[in-house]
Amino acid sequence: MKKSGYFLTLKIKWHSLRLTYHYALLECCLDWKLKQKLQESIHYHEMKLLEHTHQPPKSYT
Repeated sequence: MKKSGYFLTLKIKWHSLRLTYHYALLECCLDWKLKQKLQESIHYHEMKLLEHTHQPPKSYT
């Protein structure tokens, strides 16, 4: 496996893990300020997952 492929896999796993963790915290959280921060963090990790899993089309130039 190439280094870049390994790091990409590692990033995807990291963001997936953090996303799952924050969802679990959000379920049992009662403080609305903390809920807002958790939702922001969830949004961040969702965006990063989309960014890393989206494969741009190859250029034919």
